[in-house]
Amino acid sequence: MRLPELDEIIDDPVLTGRVRRLDAARDTVKQSRPLLLSEVKFIEEFLVSDLNIFDRYIAGCILFAIYSRSRWSDLAFLSDLTLDTTETELGLVGFVEGSTRFQKTSTTALKRAMQMPLVAPIRGVTERLWAVEWFDILKQVQFNLTAKPIGAVCRPPTNGMLGTRHLSSEEMGDFLNHVLGLTGERVVTSHCMKTTTLTWCAKYGLEEPARTLLGHHELQSHEADHVLGVVDLTESSWSLVGSPVSEQDARQESPARASSDDSSSSSSSSSAQEEPLQQKYALDGEVKDCNEPVYQHKQSRVLHRPNKVAGSLACGRRRAGLNEQWVEAFGRNNLNRLGRLAYAVTTPGVAPSTEQVTDLMNQLRFGVGPTLSEIAAVKRVIFVICLDLQKPEVQEMVMQWASDPKCVWVHFGVPCGTVAMAGHPQHLVLGMSEAVQTAVDANVQLSYHDIVIHRCRWFGKYLPLAKSLRDEENEVLSAMPTPMRAIMSTKRIALLDKILRDESYPDMGLVDDLKRGFDLVGELPESGGVLPQKFVPATMAVAELSSNAARARFALKGSNASSGDPDLDTKLYQKTLDEVDKGWLRGPLEWADLESNAVVSKRFGLQQGEKLRPIDDYSMSSVNATVTAKDQATADNVDVICAMLLQLMAGLRERGKSTVLRARSFDLAAAYRQLCVAPTSKPFSYICVYNPHKKTNEVFAQVCLPFGSKAAVNAFI
Repeated sequence: MRLPELDEIIDDPVLTGRVRRLDAARDTVKQSRPLLLSEVKFIEEFLVSDLNIFDRYIAGCILFAIYSRSRWSDLAFLSDLTLDTTETELGLVGFVEGSTRFQKTSTTALKRAMQMPLVAPIRGVTERLWAVEWFDILKQVQFNLTAKPIGAVCRPPTNGMLGTRHLSSEEMGDFLNHVLGLTGERVVTSHCMKTTTLTWCAKYGLEEPARTLLGHHELQSHEADHVLGVVDLTESSWSLVGSPVSEQDARQESPARASSDDSSSSSSSSSAQEEPLQQKYALDGEVKDCNEPVYQHKQSRVLHRPNKVAGSLACGRRRAGLNEQWVEAFGRNNLNRLGRLAYAVTTPGVAPSTEQVTDLMNQLRFGVGPTLSEIAAVKRVIFVICLDLQKPEVQEMVMQWASDPKCVWVHFGVPCGTVAMAGHPQHLVLGMSEAVQTAVDANVQLSYHDIVIHRCRWFGKYLPLAKSLRDEENEVLSAMPTPMRAIMSTKRIALLDKILRDESYPDMGLVDDLKRGFDLVGELPESGGVLPQKFVPATMAVAELSSNAARARFALKGSNASSGDPDLDTKLYQKTLDEVDKGWLRGPLEWADLESNAVVSKRFGLQQGEKLRPIDDYSMSSVNATVTAKDQATADNVDVICAMLLQLMAGLRERGKSTVLRARSFDLAAAYRQLCVAPTSKPFSYICVYNPHKKTNEVFAQVCLPFGSKAAVNAFI
């Protein structure tokens, strides 16, 4: 008698099926929820009240844990707890800073020897500066800030004095529930202190890597400047959460998010799937509510509304699901929930066979044979969506919608119709534009003599015209700001205007853009059909960027912008001064002379062989996040060049002409520096460069389009 192998036992279908059924019947694990916005406000108000000073002292410790994204156990022993503030035009700003060596992530000897920094902004979700009040209370309770290490941040009082024992996580949870009056399912644990602000950051729009760093976890690689920018953005995120406007916005979200809670922090999820659309993808202008349903794409986050014609969306996507007759048939049999439908065919999470789905549909509508597309639609509902619901981020999102009768789940399929129209990938000629095709046909059909005559006539028309337009060119230059004139003095803008009109060029707004300069923020001008359409919405409003500008400037000015390589710093700074001499930059300027909404981006050097290329990081400063583009900036690649040559040589061969070609390449030196930044975007054009001689960060203003700006790419193309 042979004993079964372990693999045979594990793969046994009977045991596997029973395990699946037990898993399906198991209760959902309850996770600790974050604090509501109203609860955090109550704690801040409790801190500044006239109640027992030791209770208020503990409330300050809780707020420090919340705003520094810390576990309560992280605060058992601290070092260097300080209040760092300064007066600005916005009032008093600053941070509470400290560090700890005893944290959950210190799993190795090396990490246990390192300090984990804890930083919290002094301003919370109310008008009062909670940190200033807390440090005043620390003095009253005789908290020793000079101890090394400080010791337990929170110790219960004994005989009117602070004790020596640290409050446990369980005791802290009991204190929170007692102060907030929480009972039953609404109780919280001490872990809510860390999850609260991380949840706000997710709803504000911070991506997962940023939230990972804010939660004091490591990425494979990150820069200190990234962390600094994240901390500053975190402060602005819960400042926005605490404003009256954001509370109103949270109640006026799209039907895709129906929460009846009094706070935008009521979910325990850290996913960015559920944040208010006005904050995550905020566009300039008012977001108006509407009564018609709106569908949001799960990946692109673009909103879709249904078309007036049934069975399609306004963007042109056609409905590929079940028709109304089948939907009514499922409803008549009470199969109106995903769980019921899944159990009616097979075990949830297991792909149903075609035969199982066909038998079910024959029972629902006897005598009406389902088509292959209808069978596929039901299989997708059962399998694909069940698979999606196993993902934690989708589970959290759907659980909030489960009780909302207005919510529906829409699956955006692969655009098969567009794929079918694309043609064979080997047909390279299909990638040629109409203008290139016209030029190829002319060179094939016309004789060499006719081509020369055509070109001579063209130059014979516009060379004399260029001379006659000198006065008009001077008028165009005189209307420009002084820094722009040096850059645009060699450009024949009036002549270009005449040529484009004669050629019926579709993008006549290009001439006006050349005259006034190109914006670095906001909605970019359309190309009139010259470039392929591709809508890429902004992820931040310009007004929001401006509101955080002062804090960002303060942080960048005090940071160390050095690359760590003295030789690289010297070369980069000299490159910057060379650009000043060429008129591309202005500076160095005084930080105090910048506009109140000025946004400063960091410049760094990229070594490419023996050449150092200055890169201006407009992504880190979030300037690029405010750009909305409706066209895709594309350039003809090698495939288009090869297609053009193949088409040209094939045509020449058919007409008995020589196929021997002579080619030459041209490169525009300092391409982006041929165009200027619009005066309206001056506050967003500044860059910060490290001066290795003075050991300080200096600020310069861009006159020309910078390399690193998203808007500059579309402007140049």
